[in-house]
Order: sequence, then C-alpha cells, then structure tokens
Amino acid sequence: MSPSSQTPHAATSTSLPDAWRRSSRVELPPLPGAVTPLYDADRDAREWVPPLDVAISCAREALAKHAGANIHDTEAMVTAAVSLDCVLRDVLAALDKAVAS
Repeated sequence: MSPSSQTPHAATSTSLPDAWRRSSRVELPPLPGAVTPLYDADRDAREWVPPLDVAISCAREALAKHAGANIHDTEAMVTAAVSLDCVLRDVLAALDKAVAS
C-alpha cells in the first residue's frame, strides 16, 4: 500500500458527494422544533401598556442607541432588531390604547 493511500484524507476526499466538494457552504435545514418566533402573542402578551409619550421616548432612545450599529455584525443587527421590535410593539399598543379611550 502506498503512503498516500494510507492517509485518512485520501479516502474521504473521494467519497464526499460532488455538491459538497463544489461548495464550501452547505445550507442545512432547520432542526425540527429549533425555530422560535421573535413574537408569540400567547407568550408575549402585555400586562401593562406604557403611556404613548413614554413609548415614543423609548422608541427614540432605541433608534439612537442602535443607529451606529455595524450592519456587517450579525450580533449587533439581531440585538437592534429585537430591541426595535419591542419598542415598536410598545408604541403600537400605546396608540391602540389611546385610540380606544
């Protein structure tokens, strides 16, 4: 047996599927049950709605805080998205409450 055929990489490089060898990035489907939505009405039901002026103030603060986030930084973008989602929901809930009263 030749030395090159004894290396563990020799057998694996020829046995990989063609798609794997052509692509360095393989998209994997999400694991069943591994997806949690950002918002779930049952889980995230509001017990308290802020006054409209407070909700708007918090939204302005969140926008200012995340305005300088690096768009190429995934963690910064996820943090900004979640924060802005929360304050937007507060603003909408406060608007709904103001219109209803």
